[in-house]
Amino acid sequence: MALNSPGTLQLPLHDAISPGPLSPGLSSNSAQASRTNPLSSKITSVLSTSYADSEFREALALLDARGTSNSAVTRRQLRLDVQKEVIDSNGQIINEFGRVADQLRRIGATVDRLNKSYQEMKSKVTASHEATAATIGEASSLMTQKKNVETKQQLLKAFREHFILSDDEVASLTLTSEPVDDQFFIILAKAKRIRKDCEVLLGFENQTLGLEIMDQTSKNLNQAFQKLYRWIQKEFKTLNLENPQIHASVRRALRVLAERPSLFQSCLDFFAESVHAAPANALVGPVMGCGVDGGGAEHSEYLMRQIADAPDLDARRVSRKELWVAQLEKLVVNAVINPLTAVLRCKNGEIFVRRDDILPAVISRLVSEAAETLSNLILDSSSDEILNSASISQGATSEHSADESLEASRKELLERFSTPRLLKMVYDVGAKVGANTSSMLQDVRAGKPTEIDDFNGWLVDTARLMDDELRLSGHENLIALVKSQASLTRAELCASLL
Repeated sequence: MALNSPGTLQLPLHDAISPGPLSPGLSSNSAQASRTNPLSSKITSVLSTSYADSEFREALALLDARGTSNSAVTRRQLRLDVQKEVIDSNGQIINEFGRVADQLRRIGATVDRLNKSYQEMKSKVTASHEATAATIGEASSLMTQKKNVETKQQLLKAFREHFILSDDEVASLTLTSEPVDDQFFIILAKAKRIRKDCEVLLGFENQTLGLEIMDQTSKNLNQAFQKLYRWIQKEFKTLNLENPQIHASVRRALRVLAERPSLFQSCLDFFAESVHAAPANALVGPVMGCGVDGGGAEHSEYLMRQIADAPDLDARRVSRKELWVAQLEKLVVNAVINPLTAVLRCKNGEIFVRRDDILPAVISRLVSEAAETLSNLILDSSSDEILNSASISQGATSEHSADESLEASRKELLERFSTPRLLKMVYDVGAKVGANTSSMLQDVRAGKPTEIDDFNGWLVDTARLMDDELRLSGHENLIALVKSQASLTRAELCASLL
């Protein structure tokens, strides 16, 4: 390897043995191709590198270490090696392109098969669609019909619930073996609503259905009122003459039966003729300011008129105040006679028989506690409405006259509810019903609930309402004895209450 200068490596410009791409003996076209050949450009760039480059010097030193010299043979061999590498690289590229071409041909074949499969599947889908189009259409029609049927079923169900009584409801309404309870009155109200709503059905062209429903409902209602009529008769037979307390269920039944005047009048006649009834001095009048059960004054007036005009009842109409006072007086009698006879297990007159004990003092204490409670009630403002009702009915319109009438009513009732007068009233009633058995004793013997809370319990509650410190210890102890179903002697009873 020859060096012409310290910093530059000069190669011979002409190789006489084998001209090549590096030989200056090439034609101008070959020289132009060599200049444009990337590999030649790279080799030229390498060979023209300055010797001052340390990396280039190290490369030359490595060539020297391998015994490579800068000779024509070496240069020729270098060109051959470079050409061989170019040829090998081109061959590899051609081989790679060949493999790519094979892969593209395989891809093309695969795409052709996919296209063929797609066409086959498309034709099958089209055939399936044509084959199932009728079925799908029929299914859609069936779904529409199903929705229509479900809608009709819902309408029919709603219609049946509103216009048709079930078998159980008809049985509860008409069979005498079924009780007359809240369920009975609920079904009765439904039947009356059905008969009224049938007027809507009669407004359509086809009136047959409405007429049939109305006819059947009317039959059920007639049977229901007959059942109610017989049930009231049965209840009337169980009334005790000495204490004819009509339960709330019977009063409700009477209000409903009043819709059938003939049956209602028959019930009143039966009550008058019943073996458990007798001529009585009955009082009838408005208790509240409105009609019975909120039904209005007309309904209340009709009911009171029917009772007052019933034969053999000897009933008379009174004012609201008079009826209220009569109820309170009867309450005092019941609160003394009923619980004492229930605990002593004796007839009514037995408690008024004078013996060597202090039972009269017990009666006096019970009456005194009741008188104190009723006096507080008369003086309380909550009684003003009832007391004023008498003033209004008597024509007291001015404020001054109304106040005077109110004070006069209070003074009158305080005297009427005084302990001596109430005590005399209790003894007088006891003498009249002395041979009878009180209703509370009958309930105790029959194992039924008693009315102790309605009598004595009302007095205790009212006393506490009027005055928190007012305690009716006699009545409270008597309530406890009745509820415990105690059976005591006169001496034991006196010791318990005094």
